[in-house]
Amino acid sequence: MFGGSPYFAFVINEAGRLVACNAHTQSLLGPLADDAPAAQLYAGWVLPMLQNEALPTARMRGHWRGEVELVGKDGSSHPVTQTIEWRATAQPPSFLCLAYPLDDYDVYESRLRFKYLFEAHPQPMWVYDLETLRFMVVNAAAITQYGYTEAEFLHMTIRDIRPREEVQRLEQNLAATPRKGADQSGAWTHVRRDGSRVKVEISSHAVTLSGRPCRLVFAHDITERLRLQAELQLRGRALEASVNAIVITRHAADGDRVEYANPAFAQLLGHAPEGVLGHQLETLLGLQANDDQQQALHAAMLSHQEVTLLLHIRHRDGSRLWTQMHVAPVQAADDAIAHHVCVLTDMTAILDYQAQLEHQANHDALTGLPNRALLNDRMEQALTFSQRFGHSLWLVYIDLDNFKLTNDHLGHQAGDALLCVIANRLRACVNEGDTVARLGGDEFLLLLPVANQRPMTSLLQLVQEAVAAPVTLEQQVVTVTCSIGVSVYPADGAEPEQLLKHADIAMYRAKEAGRNQVQFYESAMHARIAERASIEAELRHALARNQLSLVYQPKMDLRSGAVTGMEALLRWQHPTLGAVAPARFIGVAEETGMIVAIGRWVLRMACTQAVAWQQAGLPPLRVAVNLSARQFRDQALPAEVHAALHDSGLDAQYLELELTESLMMENAGEAAQAIAKLKQLGIALSIDDFGTGYSSLAYLKQFPVDYLKIDQSFTRDMLAEPKVAAIVRSVIALGHSLGFKVIAEGVETAAQLDYLRASGCDEMQGFHFSRPLTPDAFADLLRTR
Repeated sequence: MFGGSPYFAFVINEAGRLVACNAHTQSLLGPLADDAPAAQLYAGWVLPMLQNEALPTARMRGHWRGEVELVGKDGSSHPVTQTIEWRATAQPPSFLCLAYPLDDYDVYESRLRFKYLFEAHPQPMWVYDLETLRFMVVNAAAITQYGYTEAEFLHMTIRDIRPREEVQRLEQNLAATPRKGADQSGAWTHVRRDGSRVKVEISSHAVTLSGRPCRLVFAHDITERLRLQAELQLRGRALEASVNAIVITRHAADGDRVEYANPAFAQLLGHAPEGVLGHQLETLLGLQANDDQQQALHAAMLSHQEVTLLLHIRHRDGSRLWTQMHVAPVQAADDAIAHHVCVLTDMTAILDYQAQLEHQANHDALTGLPNRALLNDRMEQALTFSQRFGHSLWLVYIDLDNFKLTNDHLGHQAGDALLCVIANRLRACVNEGDTVARLGGDEFLLLLPVANQRPMTSLLQLVQEAVAAPVTLEQQVVTVTCSIGVSVYPADGAEPEQLLKHADIAMYRAKEAGRNQVQFYESAMHARIAERASIEAELRHALARNQLSLVYQPKMDLRSGAVTGMEALLRWQHPTLGAVAPARFIGVAEETGMIVAIGRWVLRMACTQAVAWQQAGLPPLRVAVNLSARQFRDQALPAEVHAALHDSGLDAQYLELELTESLMMENAGEAAQAIAKLKQLGIALSIDDFGTGYSSLAYLKQFPVDYLKIDQSFTRDMLAEPKVAAIVRSVIALGHSLGFKVIAEGVETAAQLDYLRASGCDEMQGFHFSRPLTPDAFADLLRTR
């Protein structure tokens, strides 16, 4: 399974080197040498996260999952979602890394979205670690501007791009920089890789990356601006030509009044330079008396030091904008402050971009709805409110029914359009104080506070009707329904995670109960989900621990009474759960995909056992093996059947594969092609559970099958219900007219046997003749007949 996986799979030892990788990894990322460093598989920005977060978390918790970027030796990029599992018992202990293309998933974590937005920014940007000062990630503009490669940057600290004479100032600035929030640290000199220098203006904001406190830095190149200002100063035109708004004020006891404003000031605030002379600067900036910003500016005007402020000022037309204002005092001969030079830089676009990044971190990129992170915050607030005032709170978990069919049929673009339509409809269903969030994929959630004062039943009905309203996609009318699970505070939990978990369980129950309905959480649901989770966890190890086995139920010819073959049936004997009924674990195996490996094992074991009986001198008989839907859709199935026959030595005529009627009719055209490929191997094919699904006779006559199997539900009821008896007779006649033999399942009484024999049925199996037998018991049965 490792070697043949169509996804990335590789193993890393504790030293960070490759132990093994599958063919898919070699094909897209290689060629890779044995014991090669695993770091070469990842983009540079991933490495700090891998070292500081992913591998330590996997070692501590057993696994880690997140979005990363793999790179091939040819420079190709592969965004993936990766799971890293710590295998402590392996020799040597190692990490198993499994990665799947992001195209297979609808969920994108904010870290990767942040990377794409960050990378596209035209200004040099980077994130550095507050403790080590090492670069954690840099964007393409920084690489272009400074000349270092991304790999070189990630081995440097922010000291390395400073000239020696500014290192001490850097240390002082770092000591004064707040650990949280925005900071404007003024102008700096940076050194490029070729030794040339560049003047930059730095702004930064606290962020957390790979679990470590960092700062996001914006570096604005002001070298050209300063050079131009110096030249224009020599010519007496520096102030008029400045790209920043510059105001010179005269210091006075009643406040600073404007003596000069350059054209940039007029452009920034809409005031004509000559019209502002003599006015107070605070008034021109639109600051309110005694508010925090006005007081900060007043304090700056009294300071003998240069001060940089971030102000939210008002344009003459009433619009608001963010400016960075640098206040520089000009001292008179007596050291008293005579004037101030105030430089205002428009920061609106940059801060809007920062706000966009924060919005992206808290909202779904497709629908614009709050994502899980923002939902958790709002749930905390809603629960606090509900606890304080004694209100109930409803959590409504919504999952679209059969959404995958829309994606598969019309494409992901149409699927995305459908999700956006549903998101807008859900918004229209709720009140202003409610929250509609998208958890990922086709899952939505409604957070409904103060539910005890609202008609909630009508609201849920409105949601169902809104979702089910037709939608036109790709010139086709599409209708989807939804399954809804509801948990209620405080009855179903007092914590956000508990309420979310219980709403999810209730939604899952709505799916099980037939979809397109509402289910409220009940404690019994938790037990059912817990049992399923336990079955799934234990089933993953059942094959490796030799807990699975096969029993064989004989088939009997109704005319001669001879044994004509047997059906292989799977059994699971667990050391603590005991004998686990197939009804409890087969469905779980099908849902999780484990049925493919289990089915492959069943096929090989049945073939091997059939050969063993023949070698023991028993008559050769045909063994029947059931195929699951996942196995049947697997393109590799014919090759696996051929391999099982070849490796066991069983002649193809003694193998029969059983396919359910519904499986074959799901896509009859493709099923006919798949059956034809299997039939070329020389094996027998049968349609199991015939009569329980819908068969198109137009396709049925094209299927080169050998047997029709009457479902046991018809056998059980045919003597008591004339209509069922008529169905049984019709199936027998239909099978014979198409050239098939007919087998009846579930025969438990002599009366049933007599009726089937009289109706012309060919073979039977059931408890009346024999229960499923172990291989030794089956051999004894053959020897006694």
